[in-house]
Amino acid sequence: MPRFTEIRMTRLLPLLAAVFMWAGIDLAQIKPAAGIRQNTPNVHAFINARIFVAPGRVIGKGTLVIRDGTVSAVGAGIAVPADARVWDLSGMTIYPGFIDAYSDIGVPKKPRPADRNTGMITSFPRKTPMSSSCRI
Repeated sequence: MPRFTEIRMTRLLPLLAAVFMWAGIDLAQIKPAAGIRQNTPNVHAFINARIFVAPGRVIGKGTLVIRDGTVSAVGAGIAVPADARVWDLSGMTIYPGFIDAYSDIGVPKKPRPADRNTGMITSFPRKTPMSSSCRI
């Protein structure tokens, strides 16, 4: 016959394990330190960069100002705002928009082999007919 303390321990052990697991999960949540996001600058100035404004239009040593996530000014003689975080991009290039490195837009397609009999392009090799000696 089990003793009273053994019965209590078998019921208490899973309860303690659940409490410790819950505490571990709760403590594992990542929260940013208080005050970090309130002081993030909303104005950024990228200076001394080579800037592609449009196809064929390049500013050799220009400034790009971004305010609240949108471009507010771009050019060669742009004054840097006093409240801006300044990024010196000497020797770097800024392109407009998003460039997909995996895209094949504008890349010429590889020529496909033409079928010898018809001259049409095929996507799979043509099977040759069986010779008369192989037929049953």
